[in-house]
Amino acid sequence: MIHKSISRVIFLRAFDMTGDYPVPKTGYASSITVYKVEDSGTPSSIGNPSEVDATNCPGLYRISITFGGDSNAIYAKAADSGIVIEIDGIYANTGAIPSASAGQSGGLPVIGAAPLTNLDASITNIPQSVWAYATRGLTQPVTVGDYSSGKAPDELMNAHGYTTARAIKLDNLDATITSRAPASTALSNTIWTDARAAKLDYLVGSVATQADVQDIAQTVAKLQFQEGTNYVLALAKTVEDKDGYSLTSAYDRAKTALSYTEYVTPDNTSISQIKTQTDKFAFQQIDGTDYVLAVAKTVEDKEGYSLTSAYDRAKTALAYSEYVAPDNTSISQIKAQTDKLAFQQIGDTNYVLALADVDEQAIADAVVEAMQDELIQVIVTPAPATPQHIYTDAGTIVLHTHEKVRASWYLSGVDLRGHNLYMIVYLASNAGKAIKTIPPENFTISYDTEGSLIRVEADDAYMPPPGLYNYVIRDESIDSVILAGTLEVRQAPNVQ
Repeated sequence: MIHKSISRVIFLRAFDMTGDYPVPKTGYASSITVYKVEDSGTPSSIGNPSEVDATNCPGLYRISITFGGDSNAIYAKAADSGIVIEIDGIYANTGAIPSASAGQSGGLPVIGAAPLTNLDASITNIPQSVWAYATRGLTQPVTVGDYSSGKAPDELMNAHGYTTARAIKLDNLDATITSRAPASTALSNTIWTDARAAKLDYLVGSVATQADVQDIAQTVAKLQFQEGTNYVLALAKTVEDKDGYSLTSAYDRAKTALSYTEYVTPDNTSISQIKTQTDKFAFQQIDGTDYVLAVAKTVEDKEGYSLTSAYDRAKTALAYSEYVAPDNTSISQIKAQTDKLAFQQIGDTNYVLALADVDEQAIADAVVEAMQDELIQVIVTPAPATPQHIYTDAGTIVLHTHEKVRASWYLSGVDLRGHNLYMIVYLASNAGKAIKTIPPENFTISYDTEGSLIRVEADDAYMPPPGLYNYVIRDESIDSVILAGTLEVRQAPNVQ
């Protein structure tokens, strides 16, 4: 209850509602305007509140107000949208205190003023004085109040508020007031201090009963602590419903972290450039492991490179007893003989020139002996030449995913018609394992007077994954590799 014409302090709370949850608004006193409305009047501004304590009571403000109406209201308005102001506080009163001003009708009596001044005699002597006065001898006529108007004395007293109920209360005035509360038993200022009285403000609800205290004690007894520490053993669970939770002001800086100078924005340009480079990587999975496809090149500049201590023995290998020096004399003799060799190139093959010692007479005598008396027509047909060993560097083939495997080669000076050819694709790092093998039915061989044209055309099921490979064309008819080279398979989209 707030009394009329008495100044009281009103408390307000300000919240910032622009985020995901309400946050107390501090430092906002000058942006809050408080209005009051009395009875049927119009709102009037009573100014700005003052902030209580931004650290210990964030968002709490107060302002003094005096109401003059029987019905009153206050309203606090924020200067910015998203800020909500609520009336707050606990207002204490002294019980059933009348709202009328002291000394006025319906209000509390004032010491030293009527009607208390009418008690001008000792309380214990009032009944005797009244009786003596009532039974005194009258020496002259007496007019009692307005009795001449036809009103009895009790009617006149009732008209002035002297009711039977009020008269009964006068019976309580049977002793001095000070005797009802002797100083020896009354609370003194040394006991009933302002600080102690202020603690009553914390009693905002009902006081716990003894049963409540026992329930709390039983619950506390169930707590378990980690041995050697004061940590309570607890089961951590995720709070699914965050409604009503809010971070303390210690997290205010985190809410606007991006606006602080120590925040460094990511270098998105460099990140994009790095991504452009990493997007060029191609991978091949072998036995469950993804390998980056790379081209091995020789490092020409060895400056800055050094071998580990494991290679120390190799640095002085010639000094060890197990080293056997080369037989340079025999090597020279071998070279002297190989220097005498002469070669003739036919197509891409170098043949050693050799002199055959043929006994032509012996051949003729053998023929005549075989003929004897029978005339035999001898037809000499050149036997088809079968290459004993052919090997050619076939270069690099570039193919793309989602297409057939197509390639062709021309070998001069050889006839490969009827030969069974296979194309085998493999990794240089694992040369013993074929990635793909294309069988003879995918080959076409044609021959002209100069050599053989080899064509391969296989379904895209024979296309290996994107990457860099080695390949050979193996001729199973002569059990030999006749072509070898590299195959690069590039990633390319299919027709949608």
